[in-house]
Formats: sequence, structure tokens, C-alpha cells
Amino acid sequence: MKIFNNRYLVFITLISISFQLIGCSSTYLVTPYESPKTDFIYSEINDELSGETVCIIVSDSTEYYGYNFRIENDTAKWIDQKSNIKNTVHIKDVKTVVAKNHFLGALKGLGYGMVGGLLLGIVFINPFEAGGGHDGGIAAAGAALATLASASLGGIGGTLVGAIHAQRYYYKFKHEQKDKKQERSK
Repeated sequence: MKIFNNRYLVFITLISISFQLIGCSSTYLVTPYESPKTDFIYSEINDELSGETVCIIVSDSTEYYGYNFRIENDTAKWIDQKSNIKNTVHIKDVKTVVAKNHFLGALKGLGYGMVGGLLLGIVFINPFEAGGGHDGGIAAAGAALATLASASLGGIGGTLVGAIHAQRYYYKFKHEQKDKKQERSK
């Protein structure tokens, strides 16, 4: 009975880890000026998001879906995904821009799913203990194949979940002004 409890604990741990890995994302800070905590400045974001379909979240939490997101002077511009109408808002109204990469999500899902399926196969099928009898190792080979099959099924499932969920990139906008001390010294 102790083996079952250890396997159950490993199973719960693996499931917990896999749910945490499914939610993979990256968050970047976007500011108007270069600072030590800044990942992108306004002028760099145009190249970063060029050709991407994005979700633009503005200050009242309204979400707009579009493409060709650009920052020009003090405005953010994009083309609406459904109507193909060009939208413009003041840059200070933009809170977050979210971009998704479905291909990278599928690749990560494939890797995580295969590893998870392999570990689950090892925990529940346990090919290392099978085949202790007089069958010439056939039971061990069957257990090993079943473990590989669980890894394959995990990879397929992980690929589908990863492709649907996608790798998400959050660009958080912080609209700060230059330090007042810097401006006074000029």
C-alpha cells in the first residue's frame, strides 16, 4: 500500500507542475525613456510587434483586437481585426498589449506533454519492475512500450493544449515622465 501512496503523491505533484507550466508567459515593461527596469522603450515596440495580431487593453479595461500596432509620437495606432478600421488612442490610455505565439506554445506543450506522459508511465506502469518471471522479458518490453505510448499521448495532448493556449507576451506600459532632476539640470 505504501507504493500506491508514493505513486499517488508523485502523480499529484506532476499534475500540479504541468498546470503551472501550461500558463507560461513573458511580461515586459515598456516605458517612454530608457531606464534600468525597462525592457522596451516606445520607439522599439514598433519593431517588436511588427506583423503581430495583438490585444490592446486600454485604461478603462476595454480590449481591442488588431494588427499593425504602432506608436507614433504620443498615439498608439492599430487596425481593428474585424472591421479593418484604423483605431487611434493616446499612448497614456494604453495599459497592456498582449501578443500570442501559437507555434511556440505547441512546441512547449509537446515537450512538457512528452515528459509528463513519460513520468506518468514510469510511475504507474513501472517498466523497471515488470518482467521478473519466466517469460523471457516480454512483460518488461510490453511495460516499456506502454510507457513510451504514454509519453507519445502526453506529447499529442500537450501539443494541442499548447497550440490553443499559446505562449503569451505581455507588454505592460508605464507612462512615466523623465526624472525632474534630469530636466532641471538641462
